[in-house]
Amino acid sequence: MNCSPGETADKIIENAVDKIETQQVKNSSFDYGNSKSGIYTNTYFDFKLEFDTSWSIQSHQQMNALSEKGKQLLDDNSFLKKEIEAAEINSAHLFGMFKHEVGSAVQFNPSMVIMAENTKHAPGIKNGKDYLFHLKNNLKQTNLNYTFEEEYSSKQLANYNFDILKGKIDLISYKVTQEYLTTVAGNFTLSIIISYGNEEEKSELYRVIESMQAI
Repeated sequence: MNCSPGETADKIIENAVDKIETQQVKNSSFDYGNSKSGIYTNTYFDFKLEFDTSWSIQSHQQMNALSEKGKQLLDDNSFLKKEIEAAEINSAHLFGMFKHEVGSAVQFNPSMVIMAENTKHAPGIKNGKDYLFHLKNNLKQTNLNYTFEEEYSSKQLANYNFDILKGKIDLISYKVTQEYLTTVAGNFTLSIIISYGNEEEKSELYRVIESMQAI
């Protein structure tokens, strides 16, 4: 199926959302967070951040729909597909935004997704780097031809130290960069995924990331 540049860009983030799901989120007091007046607040993970209200903010229902559509990008690998089907109810989409409405006639649609994943059954995941090691291997199995920087960087945000994996996708007419910022918070990993096509878009997304504060 042929895709317009805008549709291709949207599917890149759908893939990122889909591939990051693995373990089960079960906690009666779990907080998906609240977006109001340009501020997203999450009491479970004890942080808030400021976002540009001109961006298209995604509801939990919309984020789950993106995850469902993202499976279309996987290679024809029944083992991988079976794993992802089982994982669909095992992660929490906390916050998501696109610069433009999904489906807009733009060359690329910068985006951010914040997700949580329960990793209490994976005791070997002790920090963001441990988690990102496995994520990188999973992303390499998609048909998007990722290339990754060898070294991880890190960033202190709120009360967390996030490890950062940077990957690039070379589309026919556009180059896309994705950054995965991940930390371990109790039994969960907390991940921020950003996708951008140029330095201006990166700066816009990092203004949101760097506004993250403990509450």
